[in-house]
Amino acid sequence: MPVTRDPSRIHLQHLRSGLVASRCGLQAAAREPFGVTLGACLGHALCTGIAVLGGKLLASSISERTVLLVGGVLFCIFSVLALLSNTGDSPTAQA
Repeated sequence: MPVTRDPSRIHLQHLRSGLVASRCGLQAAAREPFGVTLGACLGHALCTGIAVLGGKLLASSISERTVLLVGGVLFCIFSVLALLSNTGDSPTAQA
């Protein structure tokens, strides 16, 4: 299959892969709900623990003011990029 740059095809491919993953998850939950629930809870706890420890280590080396400034600058950059990109994803772009 040739590589395409058509945003609508790329979006449909991502949607299809997401639906396949969710269908597999639902089938696993229907057959083994305890294992799926336990795995989801343990995975969530592990990710939360890593985020908390990483945030604590990062907070010890970067000031709160720096985090606020970097976050604000990145927000402005992404806002400008979103305004300049014309992918046709928004409902107003079709009008």
